[in-house]
Amino acid sequence: MKAKNHSHSGAALTTMAAVATVLCVLGLGCRQAEFSVMTEDSSLGSLVTPGPVPGPGPGPGPGPGPGPLPLNRATENFTSTAAQGKVDILFVDDNSASMEIEQASLGTRFANFASALSGLNWQVGVTTTDCSAGTYGICGNLLPLSGAAGRILTASTPSFATVFRDTIVRPETVNCVARADCPSGDEEALRAAMSAMDKRTAINSGFFRAGASLAIVILTDEDEFSVGGAGATTAAQLITHFNSIWGASKTLRTYAITTLTGDAACLTAQQNQQGGIGAYGAISMRLAQMTGGISQSICAPDYSGLVTQIGLDVHNTTTDAVTLAHTPVAGSVSVTFTPATSIGWTVRGNDILFAASIPAGTQIDITYDYP
Repeated sequence: MKAKNHSHSGAALTTMAAVATVLCVLGLGCRQAEFSVMTEDSSLGSLVTPGPVPGPGPGPGPGPGPGPLPLNRATENFTSTAAQGKVDILFVDDNSASMEIEQASLGTRFANFASALSGLNWQVGVTTTDCSAGTYGICGNLLPLSGAAGRILTASTPSFATVFRDTIVRPETVNCVARADCPSGDEEALRAAMSAMDKRTAINSGFFRAGASLAIVILTDEDEFSVGGAGATTAAQLITHFNSIWGASKTLRTYAITTLTGDAACLTAQQNQQGGIGAYGAISMRLAQMTGGISQSICAPDYSGLVTQIGLDVHNTTTDAVTLAHTPVAGSVSVTFTPATSIGWTVRGNDILFAASIPAGTQIDITYDYP
């Protein structure tokens, strides 16, 4: 869904539309549905929007002390202007020596991922984590599709699941140790994603569409720049870079399939594979967290479940959700549709997830309290 933005406030209120916009862009409060937002915001006690107001602070106690923090109330108004969402999905594929098994695991489950995207206008591009000056250092260039023309995969690409599999499984990775000709082991998934954005009008032309959200799926068994630290691109840097290009006109959500922090068994398994290396994917996990995405274990025995979960999250946050500027207090959310509809909804973090797509032209008024 798409929408136009509006904002207003009462005479005694401070307009919060700008705050909502910034948080949306940061991925902390984004709504790929691109609804309009009109926010009324105040501390309780000077509310414009009627609703329950907490009672006075705690009564006499053993001694003086602070009472509960006052709550704030916000009303955000959204208008749906389209019933189908567009999403561009960038896969950043670790093509280092130790990734042959994981590439195949992901490649054979793309049909599950695509099924979860049913009803979306989606397209997929694939790049690698190699940003070196070596033979395989493409640093953000979309790979040519294997078995199809061009660099962008869509639902209309013949045999798209097979094309994805043959593109994600990298020939430069397979048996590269025996050839002594491996891509860089300093994986730079975030740097590659940023570089892909920079090439949006060059080799990657046509991938980053106006009006489409951006989802990034990172497959890697190591941290950014292999082990993080100095020289590694940070999650905050990628988000800032994204914002500098698109501002509030596009939303970002990222997903990590990696060695989850603290999973020592998975780390050992990765280190025992060909290449003998591995590290926790802390930075890609942080990026997923900051943009409201999901992190999944690269050691999963079958990727069908995890790619389905990622696909469903992409779907739900593209067409059937709005994201609030603040995290609401449990039980405080009120949703009103005009014209009235019986579509159900649930709250997840800052997101309001709807049980079905909202018809175009529907106004959605959401009132809630937040700390």
